[in-house]
Amino acid sequence: MKRLLRYKSLIAVIVCLLGLPSPARSTSLSVTPVGAVLDARHRSIALTLQNESNEVKVIQTELVRWTQQDGNNVYAPSSDLLINPPMFTLKPGKRQVIRIGLKRKTDLKAELAYRLRLTEVPPPPKEGFTGLRIALRLDLPVYVQPKETEKNQLNWKASRNDNGEVLLTLHNMSNHHIQVKDIKMSEAAGGCQLADWQPHSFVLLAGQSRQIKLKPDIEWNGRQLEFTAHINDGMVAAKVELEPTGQDQVAP
Repeated sequence: MKRLLRYKSLIAVIVCLLGLPSPARSTSLSVTPVGAVLDARHRSIALTLQNESNEVKVIQTELVRWTQQDGNNVYAPSSDLLINPPMFTLKPGKRQVIRIGLKRKTDLKAELAYRLRLTEVPPPPKEGFTGLRIALRLDLPVYVQPKETEKNQLNWKASRNDNGEVLLTLHNMSNHHIQVKDIKMSEAAGGCQLADWQPHSFVLLAGQSRQIKLKPDIEWNGRQLEFTAHINDGMVAAKVELEPTGQDQVAP
C-alpha cells in the first residue's frame, strides 16, 4: 500500500487515443498510500495527495460502496465512512492530507469494500478555448476488515468450450478480498505450459467469482491441468480436472 500511485499527462494520453490534438499542458497528481485498510482497532487513516502540475486544482471527493455481482463491479453511494475534507483547492506543488474515518461498526463475518474517488473539478474554459479538457479522477480501494481475517482460499473449476478454450472459474471462499495478478496454465504432473494470462490484475471480493477464458498455445486434448497464480503477497497452485461438457458425454 505504500507504493506511489502516479497519473501523469492523462489529458495528453486520452486526447491522443481519441485522435485529437494534444493540449500544451499536462496534468499530474500523485497519492500515497494507494488505498486504505480499516478495522475495529484502526478506525482512521490519512492519504496525501500532491499536485505536481503548474495549475491550481479543485478536487471533489466521493465515497461509493463496492460490491460484485456475476463477475462485475457494482457501485452505490455510501456514507459509511467520513471523508475530510469533502472538497478542496490544491495549489501547484502543494499537498493535501485526506482523512478517512470509520462511522459504522465493522462486519464480524466479512470484509466490506469501498472506492474513494478523487475527481478534478475543471475550471471554466478560457476565452477562445475550443479543445477537449478531460477531468482527472483517481479511484482508490478502501477495505474495512472483519474481526478475524481468514487465510486466502480460492476454489478452482475448469471446463472446455467448443472453441478449445479453457473456462476457468475462480471463487473466493475467504472472508476478505483477493487480488489476482497473473495466471499460468500447464499440463498436470509437470507438463508443458499451455497459457500465460497476464492482464491488469483484478480483485475478487469476499465470496465472489469470476470466469476467465484461457486459450492453449498448442493443440491440447488432455483432462488434467495445473494452475499457478500470484495473489496478494504470495503464489498459489491448484491441480484441476476438467469438468465434463456436452461433447464429453457418452450416449447410453
